Amino acid sequence: MNAIIWIAIGIIRGWLIATFVKHSTSNLIDLIFGLVGSLVGAFIASSLIGIPSTSAFTFISAAVGAVVFIFLGRLHEIFK
Repeated sequence: MNAIIWIAIGIIRGWLIATFVKHSTSNLIDLIFGLVGSLVGAFIASSLIGIPSTSAFTFISAAVGAVVFIFLGRLHEIFK
């Protein structure tokens, strides 16, 4: 159940960033980066750091992971 919430957080973050910050990549790329980033952020928080997966911090780290992943994807686009 938590993984579904992490996925939803990533997709919502990707959609929000794609909607409010215009750039040359497609919205689908932002959704994918948001999805992957939220899963990575939540995995790091729950598995590597040891925070319980039901903790609010895990959901926050999923959101932060989504934003960081999208930011890194855009940096790659800029310096390409």
